[in-house]
Amino acid sequence: MIQVIKKAFNILELLSRQPEEPIRLCHIAEKTSLNQPTCARILQSLVECGYAEKVSPRTGYILGPMAYALPARGPYRKDMVTAAETAMTNLAQSIKETVILVVLYQGRRLVLKTIASDQAVRVKSYINYQYDNPLCSATGRTLLAYLPEEELKKIVGKEVNLQEVYPGIKTFTHLVETLKQIRNAGYTVRKTDNGIIGLGCPISEHGKVSAALGVTMPVFRFNLQHMDKLIKRIKKTTAEIESVLATDKK
Repeated sequence: MIQVIKKAFNILELLSRQPEEPIRLCHIAEKTSLNQPTCARILQSLVECGYAEKVSPRTGYILGPMAYALPARGPYRKDMVTAAETAMTNLAQSIKETVILVVLYQGRRLVLKTIASDQAVRVKSYINYQYDNPLCSATGRTLLAYLPEEELKKIVGKEVNLQEVYPGIKTFTHLVETLKQIRNAGYTVRKTDNGIIGLGCPISEHGKVSAALGVTMPVFRFNLQHMDKLIKRIKKTTAEIESVLATDKK
């Protein structure tokens, strides 16, 4: 990829994390590892094309109108999002926790849809199109568990220290064995250092896992005694989504 294009995308990804809250030039440069003159020139081009907007010299930049125009035809994997939305909403309302829909895209976990919990204390909502390392989440690990070993190696083979992104995993062989256990169980449970529990279950399409449904909650609301019921409820929802996908393809 031409480096200046990659740098521009890095800036846009940063702005998209808080699209209506201005970020100052110095902070954008720092977060994207650019020197300020280079960052300023790229931002100026983005402003001219409408993908970024300069609020003021002091407050900084936000996403521009053209960035919002890109998804005007609908979300990425609109078929998947449409098939899942009603079932996801029903699940979120019944368990009162945040529900997410994710896929793998070029070796990264991509969040397609988030249905937030209405609990007073809840996990911070994911951003649609959040794009991150699949090893760091329950849903990402779920998707990796269903990949052929060669494809898995292409995605995670360059990880210098697996333990940093998947605590307890020291080698690729150990990772393969752990993911096999996830595949056999049909779900993943992950507890983070900051007190969040994540669960992930696969969604099949045409006989192949193509997405994952996730539930996140504060650890104090996670009761091991009720985990089986929760997993069954999530799996029931994935089955509903799979049924809609199968019907839509006929």
